[in-house]
Amino acid sequence: ITARKNSTHPIDVRFMEWGATKNDQDQYRAQLRMQSETDVCISGPGTSLMSPPFMRAGSFLINVGHCHTFGDHSETVRIPWYMEQYMAEGATSYQKCLYLKSRTRCNGMNLTELEELIYQAYNDRNYQLPLPPGSNLPPEAQVFKELCETVGPAECDKMLDDHNKNGDRWLETIVYEALEYQSKDGWGYFNRTLLRQIRKKYEHLLMEIPESKKGPV
Repeated sequence: ITARKNSTHPIDVRFMEWGATKNDQDQYRAQLRMQSETDVCISGPGTSLMSPPFMRAGSFLINVGHCHTFGDHSETVRIPWYMEQYMAEGATSYQKCLYLKSRTRCNGMNLTELEELIYQAYNDRNYQLPLPPGSNLPPEAQVFKELCETVGPAECDKMLDDHNKNGDRWLETIVYEALEYQSKDGWGYFNRTLLRQIRKKYEHLLMEIPESKKGPV
């Protein structure tokens, strides 16, 4: 970005500190105003993803995600984690959401890739509205969506109820067979065989799961 600051398409970059709005309504209003005038918002997952729906029609959100690390059966497990992608998909059909690549996200933050996403947003700025359903989902959510559509509403509800037992769980734990979904003795409820069939279709986009990390069928 710095190298292109004198290009024909200069970028005005501003940073927003969410913590500054605490107990300060004027600061909160100022941040919402700034966001409403923003063409591209770049954010990691978390509460900061609650406000992009206030942005204007035709804007972009770039969710850089993060690599979530946790202990799983005496091992360290790391998977890409985008979390509130439901806000980009369900809260607005007038804003495009782009994601850093799931397949390489746990290799670190790729700044060249991030720059490419910014310029992709610039080049695609005249996209057609409204967006069709599913347009703003990362590959993990696409896998989960197809899994739910295949098993049907009743089975999907059962899977989600089970998924929410322990709190702090996101669909990535199911898609990557992590935590309670890794072991055959885990209490995570899902159709492992079907999940793997669907995941196979998206494997070029998803982080690869080593055979040693996969649970038994």
